[in-house]
Amino acid sequence: MNKKFSFQEQVAIAKQVEDKLYNYWEGLSSTVHLIDLRDKKKWEDYDIDFIHARFQDDIVKFRTVEVKVDFRMSDTGNFFIEIGERGWLNKSKAETIAYLNHGKGLMYYIPNKRLKGYIEAHKSEFDSRKVSTSDWGGYDVEGLLVPYDDVVTNIPIYIEDLTSIL
Repeated sequence: MNKKFSFQEQVAIAKQVEDKLYNYWEGLSSTVHLIDLRDKKKWEDYDIDFIHARFQDDIVKFRTVEVKVDFRMSDTGNFFIEIGERGWLNKSKAETIAYLNHGKGLMYYIPNKRLKGYIEAHKSEFDSRKVSTSDWGGYDVEGLLVPYDDVVTNIPIYIEDLTSIL
């Protein structure tokens, strides 16, 4: 099945989510510094949205973050992990993927390196789907449907309920 989506519509909603997330992080007492890289071409090539510096265990830790918003996860129970040359799994150099289940308001902070290793080792076990945009000249991307339980059982992630800010 090849599902068509409006890329511009999804980007607009994702930008609103990213803005709210930025404001949320900025307001945390543990945040030392937050840099928004979304409009910086160099960082766009690395698929990195933010650099977040925060206090953790009495030291300052930096992390690069790419935000992903999944509009269907609540219905499917799967993470949609984009693969291939155009897919964010291969493109993103961020240390952390902040993956939002839009329907439930849950953010999953996933270590990107661990996710890549897990997907590489197990990709033949997952169904794949191709999605296309109805705009932007028919942009296509292939993704793996990775069950929620597989991710949370096999990759150390942090889950945060963000319904209060969304």
